[in-house]
Amino acid sequence: MGYRSDIVIYLNEEAAKRLHAEFKDVEEYLAKLGTKTELDDGGELYKMVNVKWDTAYCEDIIAIENFLDKLDWEDDECYEFMRLGEDDDDVEHRYTVDDVRLWVERYINTDNFREAE
Repeated sequence: MGYRSDIVIYLNEEAAKRLHAEFKDVEEYLAKLGTKTELDDGGELYKMVNVKWDTAYCEDIIAIENFLDKLDWEDDECYEFMRLGEDDDDVEHRYTVDDVRLWVERYINTDNFREAE
C-alpha cells in the first residue's frame, strides 16, 4: 500500500479562479482525490485523506505542486498547503497567506470509552 498522507489545500478566491481557468486537470484531480468546500470568502478548501503524495508516483501530484509553486510568486493569489504524513514528525506546511488557517492536532480517540456510572 505504501506511505500515505493527509493533505489540505486552501486557495483564496483569486487562486481558486486561476485554478478553474488555467489548471482544469489539477482541479479535476483534487476533486477526484477528496472533498472540496467552498468558503464564504470565495476561497476553496480541498481535503484528501490517505493519499500517496509522491511526485515520483503520479503526474497529477507534480501538476498540483507546480501550480502551488507558481502561486509562490503571486501577490494576490494566496494558498496554504499542509501535508501530514504517517510518521509523527512528518509535517509539511507551505503558505503565502497572511492568516494561517491550518494547524496539526494529533490525538488518540476511541468509541470504546465508557462513561462513568
